[in-house]
Amino acid sequence: MKRRRNEEKNEGKKWENERYIYTGEADLCKKSGEDIFGVLITSAEFLLEKLFNYDYCMECMSEDSQLFTSKNFPSLEEDILYNLLKRDDLQIEEIVAWDFLINWGIEQISGLGSDRTEWSEDDYEALKGTISQFIPLIRFMDISLADFYDKVHPYKAAIPLHI
Repeated sequence: MKRRRNEEKNEGKKWENERYIYTGEADLCKKSGEDIFGVLITSAEFLLEKLFNYDYCMECMSEDSQLFTSKNFPSLEEDILYNLLKRDDLQIEEIVAWDFLINWGIEQISGLGSDRTEWSEDDYEALKGTISQFIPLIRFMDISLADFYDKVHPYKAAIPLHI
């Protein structure tokens, strides 16, 4: 039964692709944030600017908190991440946004592992350079004191002093 559902799902995607090819339209209304995220990535890779309505995609993705748990999240482009984090209607807690910003930043730096005990001062500076433009978008006042101490404070060397 599961295989049949996957076949039906793939058939639906095939139909959507054919529909776009023939009509120039794609209906993303019932797609998940991760699917829309995939459309954004593919569109950027192939320079298909007219494939989607950017604002609509951003709105749909901000409503799907599972996007931030996607295995593709680290490949999110800077401008898309920036526009997601600046949205007031982003459906995640600020500490979740912080966690994923840190993980995204770590993934952007070649050779930087997730074990902070092995990081050098240069590693923190590299992370700081990678995430500094996003720091003002995190609403630190909405993060509990316990979460701030446990999850933000360890990265204080990567947070610009001028926030």
